[in-house]
Order: sequence, then structure tokens, then C-alpha cells
Amino acid sequence: MSVSDEAKPAARAVWHGQGVQQCMSAQFPLLIGFVLLPYSIQEPTGNVNPRGAYRGKAFDSVRPARYNRAMQEDGGIYKGFLSGNALKLFACVCMLIDHTGAILFPETAALRAVGRLAMPLFAFTFAEGCFYTRRRLTHFMLVLGIGLVTSAGFSLAEGALRGDIMISFTMASLVIWALDSLKRGVFRRDAKRAALSAAGLLAALALATWVCCFSSVRIDYGLGGVLLPMTVRLLDFRSYGGKGLAAELHQPALTALLFTVCLIAIALPRGDMQFLSLLALPLIVLYNGKRGKLRLKYFFYAFYPLHLALLAAIYLALNPAYLSALFA
Repeated sequence: MSVSDEAKPAARAVWHGQGVQQCMSAQFPLLIGFVLLPYSIQEPTGNVNPRGAYRGKAFDSVRPARYNRAMQEDGGIYKGFLSGNALKLFACVCMLIDHTGAILFPETAALRAVGRLAMPLFAFTFAEGCFYTRRRLTHFMLVLGIGLVTSAGFSLAEGALRGDIMISFTMASLVIWALDSLKRGVFRRDAKRAALSAAGLLAALALATWVCCFSSVRIDYGLGGVLLPMTVRLLDFRSYGGKGLAAELHQPALTALLFTVCLIAIALPRGDMQFLSLLALPLIVLYNGKRGKLRLKYFFYAFYPLHLALLAAIYLALNPAYLSALFA
């Protein structure tokens, strides 16, 4: 394997800082938005456990200390047998195969095909994690930090600005939490909170639209990749005290339908191979609504940058000319 003549000048340009001023001016509004929006989306306070509504309890009836216990005991609307950890582990394997093909064996399409299952599984489990986390700002900064580091690596390798899936999920978390806060305000009849949350939701959607559609950064999966996780809890009103029809809307079948429609919208402009992402749906249907017995959150977040670093090191060892092009 060798580096193309076209790639070398681009790599040198990025490494030596050409276009840095353009990059910073274009992304300054993005950075400001990332800093300000988490503070405008309030974290749950008091005795809050959204899952409590599934157990016939008032929305605020379960103390935070019981939060993880309730999460483990009650699967909610999901009655399968695969935990969130199991879905993530399968997604990690698919992602490793995909990136191995992309970096080391780019002509082997079968490896890339297997990798199409990873993104939907990560998007689904990420949405569930956003719903349950009690440390939103910490969660946000962790995802954003990993995304900035790995996206810088991709941008350096490709010679063009790119935001990877972690950047997509960073923006998705803002949309999810703004929508969560809006639902809380509506069902608590808190007009002030509802109005502020609606403004936060519009701001999050506007930011995602600008970054994905109008900025100079190529975002993985575009706006669809940002909106896909939102579909997981879009119809969930029961957790916020919804009754009757509002409560019945949150069903596995309707959630799967919304998720599928968004996956198809993502796949349409990207070609036949991306439609293989629909093969992840049977696994999602088997989700049991529980995290799993082991606390593996930080393992999954560490796995993403570490496996990319390992594959990059192998590639550079096999292609020293590429490394020489960066420093030339």
C-alpha cells in the first residue's frame, strides 16, 4: 500500500497549518455553541427517575440513589434478551472490522459491509445513555473531547476538515436533552421551562443544521446522523407523566419504525452498501431495556480512539512514506 500523490500535498498542508485561519474562523461559532448550549439545557434535579413512570410511580418518586437499580430491574417497553452492553460489544466488533478494512484493506468491500451495522447500534445505545445519565455536562464534554481528538486525526489523514461520528453524537445529545427538558416543562405545566427548552431545542437543531449542511466540515452521516438517536425517545411521553394515547405512543414497533425511516434517509444518498445498516434492526428489537450487569461505559469510550490509534500505527509502520510526507 502506498500514499497517492494527491494525498501527500494535502497531508503536508494540514500538518504545516495552511488554512488554519480559515478553519478557526469557520468553526468559532460551532465552538461557542458547544460551550453555551449544555448550560441552557438543565440537568434533572431533585428526586428524578424517568423510569419510575413505567413502574406505576410518580415522575419524581424515586430517589437518585435508586436510579441505577431501577434501570437494571425494569426494562420498560423492551422485552428482549440483549442488554445495552451486548449491543455495544457487537457494535465494537463490527466497527473494528469496518475500520480495519477502511485503513488497511480498502479494496475489501466485505469488511466495510460488516461495519454498516455499527453506527445504528451505537446510535440507539447512545440515545438510551443520554436518557439515563445524571451527569450531562460531564457526558457531553467526554463525547466532545473524544470527537475533537479523533476528528483531528481523520482531518490530518484526509487533508480536509472532518467531524466523525462522535461529533454527530455530541450534537445529538444537545437535541435529546433539549427535547427531554421540553417534555418535562410541558407535563409539569411549567410554562417558563417549556419556553426556554423550546428555544434550546431550536438552537440545538439550528446548530446541527449549520454544522452539517453549511459549514466547511464534513460530518459523518450528516444531519441524519444527528437526528437518528433522537428518534429512540421521540415518542416517549409516558416517562414524563403522559397518560392515555400519549403513553401508548412509546412502543417498540413505533420506535423501530421511526428509527428505520431515519436509517433509510441516511442510506439513500450514500448508496447500496449503507442499506446494510438496516440489518442492525433485529438486534435492536431484541434489546431488553437494561444496561447490563457490568459498568463498561468508559471501556466503550476508550475503545473508539484506541482502536483507531492502533490501526493508524499499523498503517504507518507499513507505509513509512506517508509519515515522511507529513514531515516533508
